[in-house]
Amino acid sequence: MRRLAAFLVCAVMLAVVAAAMRPTLSAPPDAARVARTVEALARLRTAVERHHADVGRYPREYPHHPAATRELTAPQPTAGWRGPYLEAPFRHADCPIGARWFLHADAALPRLEGFDLDGDGAVEPRTTASVLRIEYAEERWAEALDKVVDAGVPGAWRTTGRLRFANERAGKPGTADVLLHP
Repeated sequence: MRRLAAFLVCAVMLAVVAAAMRPTLSAPPDAARVARTVEALARLRTAVERHHADVGRYPREYPHHPAATRELTAPQPTAGWRGPYLEAPFRHADCPIGARWFLHADAALPRLEGFDLDGDGAVEPRTTASVLRIEYAEERWAEALDKVVDAGVPGAWRTTGRLRFANERAGKPGTADVLLHP
């Protein structure tokens, strides 16, 4: 009887450990996360281009916010809206390399000073643009995404090209800004 009780206690403990490790073991590998992010960027670029062609300005899309801030998925009849421009609503859960993301029109982010697109150390002149802000992005995923987005751009991966990574504090996730257009 004691052996059976000991066996059951061990089985329960193993089940608890297995349940605790499941999210870690079932998480997609880094390459899959980056590939999903690249696919999402391609869909966003297409949606942004269509919106810009219809309305004449770059859109913003803030998941879980009022319809006025979701210009790719929520009807905007007074703004010449011909959308929806995305096949599914924009959700934080669709962000495989961070906890949440927002699509900003560049003018909505006054603290953004532009991007060093050619890696020469100088920020290019600002124009209106769409910037995808990925919050709580881990450095390893942001760097892997940068290798895809900015392949061949010289300079520090964190500050040159179409992806910038900043605000990382003491090993905690930071913020990645990805320039979608122009």
